[in-house]
Amino acid sequence: LRLFRRGAAQVLVSARSLIEGFDVPAADVGIVVASSSSVRQRIQTLGRILRKKAGEDRVAALFVLYMAETTDEMIYEKQDWATITGSERNRYFSWDPTLLDAIPIEKSAPPRSPKPREDEIEWDSLQAGSDYPGAYEGAELSCDAQGNVKDTQGRLCSNPQELPELIHRLRQSYGRFRMTPKKLAILVPTGEGGRLLFGGLVPEPLLFPDSVQEEEGSYETIELFVKAKADGYRIARKIRGGEAFALLPGKATDPDMGREALSVAGRVKDLEASTRKQIRRLRQSANGDITANLDGQRVIVYSLVHGLEFPQLT
Repeated sequence: LRLFRRGAAQVLVSARSLIEGFDVPAADVGIVVASSSSVRQRIQTLGRILRKKAGEDRVAALFVLYMAETTDEMIYEKQDWATITGSERNRYFSWDPTLLDAIPIEKSAPPRSPKPREDEIEWDSLQAGSDYPGAYEGAELSCDAQGNVKDTQGRLCSNPQELPELIHRLRQSYGRFRMTPKKLAILVPTGEGGRLLFGGLVPEPLLFPDSVQEEEGSYETIELFVKAKADGYRIARKIRGGEAFALLPGKATDPDMGREALSVAGRVKDLEASTRKQIRRLRQSANGDITANLDGQRVIVYSLVHGLEFPQLT
């Protein structure tokens, strides 16, 4: 680095180590041969040589090589680079080095352009289920088969407004989606070549507790799972190296515990039939209440009197 700064070394090669925290204001040319789809990393790389040196009027150039029609081009969707470096300062070329005597051909625009933000969308032209033309922006959320919506902090939404059913109807599965900050538009990624669906506008903002602790309460809980077996539902919990099933009558050391394991499984089945929700996650509190989150609300599934017995825990 000393030799390069003094000019004795004319070329400096770096594999990521000099992307941040290293300025070379005297360098004239930078060449990136391993393109990144990270906007932050690209901006950091630009800053390595494009910063002006006090008292000097010089021109520096940064060449970025990338593979056409690959994910390398996605970075041009994420940011309008003309707003960062100036519209007159960006030039784009295409080049096929496999062709004999091929030379780079200048293009009038970048390979991709940023998609419009929600303020620029013509909402009247959209219907639920249609392709969304804008950017995938807003708060990231997730939903499950029990009708629940959670944010990235794990907080449970108290007014999910049937969003899980909507997501499943559009994508045929549950999982992640986003809601735009202003219009409260639901954006559903399908995983099909980056296709994004418009799910409609939510009538009211989603409500979350101030913290996960507030949602769960101050008492300790145990996470339980509902497993479908050939002979019916079974209640399980995670243990090191796998899972353990609550012992049934005939195997439990306490017959009452075995009967309660059957009762909990039966209650889950009845609740599924009445709510038309698939219940696969439960929580057992210190006072014996077994609860499930359904449609953003905590529902008591069963109140244990004797408890559940797990073989690996006894």
